[in-house]
This record gives sequence, structure tokens and C-alpha cells, in this order.
Amino acid sequence: MDVKIFVCFHKKDHFVGGEGYIPIQLGKVSSYVDLGYIGDDTGNNISDKNPWYCELTAMYWIWKNSLDADYLGLFHYRRFLDFHPSFITKFRDYLHVDKDYLFSHSKIDKDLIAKYDVILPNKQKLHIPIYDGLCRAHVRDDVNILANVVEELYPDFKSDYEEVVINGNTYTPFNILISKRKIFADYSQWLFNILFEFEKRLTIPADPYQPRLFGFYSERLLNVYFHHYRNKYKIGYLPPMLFDENKNLNILVLKIRNKLRDLCSFLYKKTI
Repeated sequence: MDVKIFVCFHKKDHFVGGEGYIPIQLGKVSSYVDLGYIGDDTGNNISDKNPWYCELTAMYWIWKNSLDADYLGLFHYRRFLDFHPSFITKFRDYLHVDKDYLFSHSKIDKDLIAKYDVILPNKQKLHIPIYDGLCRAHVRDDVNILANVVEELYPDFKSDYEEVVINGNTYTPFNILISKRKIFADYSQWLFNILFEFEKRLTIPADPYQPRLFGFYSERLLNVYFHHYRNKYKIGYLPPMLFDENKNLNILVLKIRNKLRDLCSFLYKKTI
């Protein structure tokens, strides 16, 4: 069984990979740096959209240029799935890890992959509905436009969108996945049909954060798509690892964040 997991890079960093991992440079068309990896600017590509589409320019490139493996995946240079989770890490949102842990736990387990049609990161639970979170972090009108585009292009997904985004508060993050080749292609076609139409109806904000909205919204759309096919595909979940040189400090920050999240959830419930 052939497995290819592409790992996204936009700047120089060490590559923690191994057999089956392929680094790919994002936004290559406008970069002054050549990392020596495959660039998302070759073949059929949307490399020029990287400031807005983030890691999705790699997903598009894989879809259009490299559908030649049984399973295809997309990771980030700091974000991997843990193929060898311990009992504890199985149930965490994500884990900040050092280089040694990442290297030993990111070795691809083909036997595990073969058990599933799709593998996604563990779900994270928000203290408010996803829709409310998107409206707080982004532009409410844009969030509503996205819902309209999904309903117009794919009316069969309307109930899934409502259940996952409007009313739900759990999702798998980071635009990370591993799936069978056909599923990867089908999902990519669905996603980019929506995003390209969505883009036509927007005025992309000028501030540094908001232009990345296509990357942010696609994290939620991934959950809509696989919710729709939850009874068709066998979906597995693994804990995501976030490589961090300052692992110990960030574990403390993570613990504080979780306590604050629990408090916010408690206060939110008191207001409804």
C-alpha cells in the first residue's frame, strides 16, 4: 500500500519526517526563498492564493498533480498526527511535543491507516457554537455568505452545515487529514467549488489576520463534509501533535487555556 503525506512549509525549518512524507513549499510563486522542496507553483496550481488559502494551496496541488498513491495526506511542518498515541494522549485536544517525541510518534503506521477510509485529528470542543465563534473572529456577513454558497451549490449538505456549524461546537482542526485517493479527490473538488464561489462574493479584508479566512473556514467545511458521509466512510481519529521547542512552557500555557475555556463554557451556559 502506497501512502504519501505531504508536509507544508513556508519558511526554513527542520523537516521531521521519514518514509512516506513529502515536504512541499507553499506560496512558492511569490517567495524569494527556495527551500529545495516541491513547490505549489508547479503544474496546475493556485500558489498565488496562498496568502488567503494558507495550506489549501498544497491540497489543491496534490489534487491536481499527485493523485498517484493509495492514501494521501496533508500535514504541517509543526503539526502531525500521532500514529502511536499513549492512553493519555488519545483523549487530548492536541499535544505540544519536542523533536524526539514528534520523530518517534510520527512514523507512518500503514496497518493502522488501512483500517480506515479517512483519518482526522481528534475533535476539539468549543465553549460556544462554531457559528458564534466564526462571527466573533471574522465578519458575520461573510459567515452567512458561506452558508448560502454551501446551500446553493450542495443543497444535500444544508442539514449537515446546520448541525455542524450553526448548532454544533465540536470540530477537527488544522486542515489535516489522511484518506483514500478517491475520497481526497472528491473532497477537494467539493471544497474548492465552494471556496472559489465564496471568494467571488467577498471583499477580502486588508488587515493581516482576516485575509486567511479561506484557511479558517475550510477547517469547518471539512467537518461538514465528513459529517455528511459519516455513515458511508469509516473514519478514524488520532491526536494531533504540535512541535514546539518551548514545549514545557507551552504545556503550562495550554493548561491555563483549558481552565479558562472551562470557565467560559460554564459562564456561557449560565447566560442561555
